[in-house]
Amino acid sequence: MNDGQKQTVNHVYHFLKNLLNKYEIGFYQCNGRKPNDTDLKSMIWYLETNFPEDMLKHEMENEDAISGILESERRKWEFRYNNQDKRLKELDATIKDLRKKNRNLKKELKNE
Repeated sequence: MNDGQKQTVNHVYHFLKNLLNKYEIGFYQCNGRKPNDTDLKSMIWYLETNFPEDMLKHEMENEDAISGILESERRKWEFRYNNQDKRLKELDATIKDLRKKNRNLKKELKNE
């Protein structure tokens, strides 16, 4: 198994552990199907029994590294949210303008 494959297994393992944790505390949010608790536990069990323990060790055990990454991701999402908010306001304004124009055109047609 090459380093890329080992890293992928590591990421999948920690993603599943994090997902199970969110599932157990009731914080899991999704747009689609919610995974079954048993399925998550069985996938984690499979990884724990078929891969060496050192391979499943979390890569980022340093708290500073984790907090830096989380802060970076938070800033990205805030930026995206703010841009989305601006676009929605612009679209609302465009809709209002078009409705006014539509009303005015209807009035002009009735008057003719």
